[in-house]
Amino acid sequence: DIGVAMGITGTEVSKDAASMILADDNFATIVKAVVNGRGVYTNIKNAITFLLSGNMAGIFSVLVTSILGLPNPFLPVHLLFINLLTDSLPAIALGMEPAGKDLLRQKPRDPKAPILSRGLLGRIGWQGLLIAVATMTAFYLGYRNGDAALASTMAFATLTLARLFHGFNCRGAESIFKLKFSTNRASIAAFFAGVVLLLLGLFNPGLKGLFMVAPAFGFANLGEIVLLALAPTVVIQIVKIICDALGKPYSLITYVTDRKGHDMRYAIDPTKIHNELGWLPETKFADGIQKTIQWYLDNKQWWQTIISGEYQNYYEKMYGNR
Repeated sequence: DIGVAMGITGTEVSKDAASMILADDNFATIVKAVVNGRGVYTNIKNAITFLLSGNMAGIFSVLVTSILGLPNPFLPVHLLFINLLTDSLPAIALGMEPAGKDLLRQKPRDPKAPILSRGLLGRIGWQGLLIAVATMTAFYLGYRNGDAALASTMAFATLTLARLFHGFNCRGAESIFKLKFSTNRASIAAFFAGVVLLLLGLFNPGLKGLFMVAPAFGFANLGEIVLLALAPTVVIQIVKIICDALGKPYSLITYVTDRKGHDMRYAIDPTKIHNELGWLPETKFADGIQKTIQWYLDNKQWWQTIISGEYQNYYEKMYGNR
């Protein structure tokens, strides 16, 4: 619990004693502040996930080549390029991700909980491993004929492009199709800027020597790089789509809009839903689905009332024309 004081009508004594001061004397500002704070915290976690999972992929790749006695997959200039350019642009874009509508439905987090929780570390690990597998596959394809320069070029390009794709994975817990590309255009701009910089490093005559691009590297190798770099993102997005689908039965909250365009949330207590449906830990999946359908049919008239808009009459009777 914290003390709240009014910034306009409050006394100086109450302001000194309070932990929060409302500058506009409006309690609705607290809700906006909570949404903004949770959004910033979520974006920080997303940026950390992006940076650490990409770095884990590079660490795994170097570790594997060192154990197997293979040439180093990356040159110092490659790592410098990745860390200064292709890492910074998507990370900045992740910081500009707008707050999602489900932030207020989340439970308050424990202030003492570490930002790098077990779940986050696990996610960083397996996503970094996927990118590392794609990178080492590219390294193997280039090293088949013993060309260490070609192997290093392909590993560098694959890791760079895979991390640019990975920026879309780190935008949120939901799939990119649910988040939509248009909600964060900065992420799209960061992706294309990184791709342009990568292509300049690979094909510009003045920069090829700086990045030590293999003479045998060509457009055929570029096609392999694109496919390998895209593969981890495809796997991660499939996992997110499956999680979104499995999570739908637990998201029984409907957003509707009144005549003035204000969002109103119709929420159902999850405990009541659990009791109504009769879901138990030992309930079989098929039986649970059957009970869910039966519950919907029993409450069909109520759902139709919500969808048809007849709730507005009740809303106006209770709250007037506010």
